Amino acid sequence: MNRNLRVVLAFEFMLEKEKAGEAFTMAELAEATGWAVGSCRTYPSKRWHQYVHKDGTQYTSTGLIYLSKDEFSLIHSQKLQDPNQLSPKSILLHKAREFALLAVSTYNNPYTELGVVLLNRRILSIIHPPI
Repeated sequence: MNRNLRVVLAFEFMLEKEKAGEAFTMAELAEATGWAVGSCRTYPSKRWHQYVHKDGTQYTSTGLIYLSKDEFSLIHSQKLQDPNQLSPKSILLHKAREFALLAVSTYNNPYTELGVVLLNRRILSIIHPPI
């Protein structure tokens, strides 16, 4: 079986389990992918640690619904690449965070006109509370 096909099968298996809210064992993953159980045990700690969590003998997957098959393949590969650099969703999320921080810093900056107006309103409301 093609190695990339096994990665896709693993992704699809864990994605189905995540959507159903079900836990799984490494034996079930091995059966679904064709990997040996020993191989399946190494991936959660080495490559999938952000997405697969162990609870006793059961494993659960979280966050895979936000990944594409290609992004999961990058995570699984031996090359240490950051899939967040490539995902359009991740790029937009990064931009949104940056603009939110910029808005907060602009609002909190007393030297900006908006900050001065709002600061003056706060001071006036403290000195002359509304009746």
